[in-house]
Amino acid sequence: SNSINDDNDPRNLATKYKFVNPDGTISNTTTIIQDPDSNTNLFNWFPTSLLAVYNLLTGDSGSLSPFTYRENPIMTILLVTFTFFTVIYLMNLFIGLLNLAIDDYNKEEEYLLQKAQIIMEIELFYMLPWQRNKKEWFPDWIYYDIPVTEIRKLINAIDNEQTVFTYPPIISKRLRELVVLTTNDNKKQTKEELTRELKEKMNKIEQKMEEKMDKIEQKMESIMKSLSKIK
Repeated sequence: SNSINDDNDPRNLATKYKFVNPDGTISNTTTIIQDPDSNTNLFNWFPTSLLAVYNLLTGDSGSLSPFTYRENPIMTILLVTFTFFTVIYLMNLFIGLLNLAIDDYNKEEEYLLQKAQIIMEIELFYMLPWQRNKKEWFPDWIYYDIPVTEIRKLINAIDNEQTVFTYPPIISKRLRELVVLTTNDNKKQTKEELTRELKEKMNKIEQKMEEKMDKIEQKMESIMKSLSKIK
């Protein structure tokens, strides 16, 4: 900009030097202006303004040094608003989301799963064949106790694909029946079974009522016949 009153003109933002008279007064007639460069006002060009905003995010406010906060109150308000919403609010929000994500993955099951994978790699790639064939180290069957609630949680996690297994475990139908695992399919089946049972009971009641009505009609007919004979 060539306007003298343009506050954003790099020449108006550049450092100015004035002469001092021999009597100690400052001369207002002669002024030396430092030659401005592209970094004098980064907001004068759109690409450099993006760089200035990035510098503000990193904590570098040097792009605002040519401006005075007292003479530019709007810029001061915008700077405070920008730093509050970007640095304080958004950063704390991201930290909170990160903590939630860490809590979701910081579980003992994940640790045990990672440990099992490391042990499996050691057994496969760092042991000799005769070591892997030792029954004392690798028995055919391993028996251990586990609470039923933990089995239910594990089966639910496997069914809902919330676990990561290179070789997923085989869960037999008998095991599911033993732990009495309730799923939506089982609930649907129980509802259907209840409706069937209710229908069967209603049919039986109707049949019994019909049989009783037939018996009552037969008795009424016999009574009427006996009355007619008496007459």
